[in-house]
Amino acid sequence: MGRIDASESLAAEPIAWDHEPDPGFTQVYADPLPYPSSVETAFEVYREADLSEIDKPDRTRLYDEAYRSELRKMVDHVIAVEGPVYFDVLVDRVSRAHSFQRAKTAIRDIITSALGRGRFLQTHDDGHVLIWPAGADTNALRVWRGTGSRGHHEVPLVELASLAKPLVAGSLDDEIVLRAMQEKLHLARLTSSTRERLQRALEIARNTG
Repeated sequence: MGRIDASESLAAEPIAWDHEPDPGFTQVYADPLPYPSSVETAFEVYREADLSEIDKPDRTRLYDEAYRSELRKMVDHVIAVEGPVYFDVLVDRVSRAHSFQRAKTAIRDIITSALGRGRFLQTHDDGHVLIWPAGADTNALRVWRGTGSRGHHEVPLVELASLAKPLVAGSLDDEIVLRAMQEKLHLARLTSSTRERLQRALEIARNTG
């Protein structure tokens, strides 16, 4: 799990609009931002963050500069509840809460800006950016929390590795471990790509003390 250098973090780039922005919209960056409080993910049994607990998402204000502080609170809430969480999942959570079924480039850039630079540690996990809650140990496996509403592809490898860890410790054959993981993930069958992904998680479990 390689930590992303600050220079590689999800810094906001100039927005390439997929459509004409709302009249009066001014591109704004969130830096410098207040740092989140140092807390681990609040729920050991996975649950999806409910953004209405923080504020009422307002689709009409998403591009509004004055809405950026509310959006930042929503981003922080998703990370605190669901983290470590893939950036793509974070974008999906915020977009859907605002009734956007697909996050266009402009929306991703706005969420990146709200996320800020260097406020949360980020690592690469299975080819994706993984965002960790404040105070989390990025060198440790994330405790297995169950799938909840997530698809297996939304579960970080560092969490799937925790699912595999006790099975690997028992010196079970890889195929037995994979089948046990398949059952826990409620998968009817293992496609080749899913098998390869679970195998990567298994190897992380085996190589993590």
